This record gives sequence, C-alpha cells and structure tokens, in this order.
Amino acid sequence: MIAMARKRNADHIDAGTALFHTASLLDADLGSERFDTIFAVHVPVFARGDPARELGIVKDRLAPGGRFHLVYEPLDAHAAEPTAKALSGMLEDHGFAITDVRVEDLSATRVASVTAANERSDAQ
Repeated sequence: MIAMARKRNADHIDAGTALFHTASLLDADLGSERFDTIFAVHVPVFARGDPARELGIVKDRLAPGGRFHLVYEPLDAHAAEPTAKALSGMLEDHGFAITDVRVEDLSATRVASVTAANERSDAQ
C-alpha cells in the first residue's frame, strides 16, 4: 500500500509536501518531524488495549491543526457503528477532538472511520 501511495503521490514527494512511513509506531524514528495528517489503519491497540503511549506519540507528532484518521474494517459488518463509537470515545478520553465519524459500505463490508484533531478547543 505504501508503494502504491508513493507512486500516486510522486509529485508531492518530490516537492517535499508528502512523506510516507511504514513502521511500528513505538519503534518509528520520526525525529522532530510534525505531520498535518496521520493515518492508522487496523491498528489493534486503538480498538483493544491501552493506547496511551501510542496516542501520546500521535499527539506529539501531529502539527497544530493536523488530523488523525483512524480506520477499521470490523470482521462483522454490523460492528462498524459500535466500533466507530468506541474509537471516538477512546480518542476523546485521550484529549482528541472528534471532527468526523463515518460508517461506509464498501462492496461486501462496512468500514468505520474517525477523524480527530489533537486538541479540543474551548468551543467544542
């Protein structure tokens, strides 16, 4: 998937406006780099377990105004909505502001997607 993304975004990579990393979040050497967008697709610790360390890394690396996109495709299509609700609650519990929640039908399944900003504003 990363190879395909790099191919589709070659112009952005060459311009220095896109960067793709594949690594364990806890082991990734991201230096002091800040990102406008971070995607996590099927990362088990966010759905099950204690993701405090991982979310701390995400918050630290997410630029002001940046967005964290968390995507899951549950094995049971009927679990997509409860999964979206659980992910939203988990992110809010860790200080993220939910900006979008979607449950979409994709061919034979449903996908849950939650987008969050790294800080809640006083207006929310």
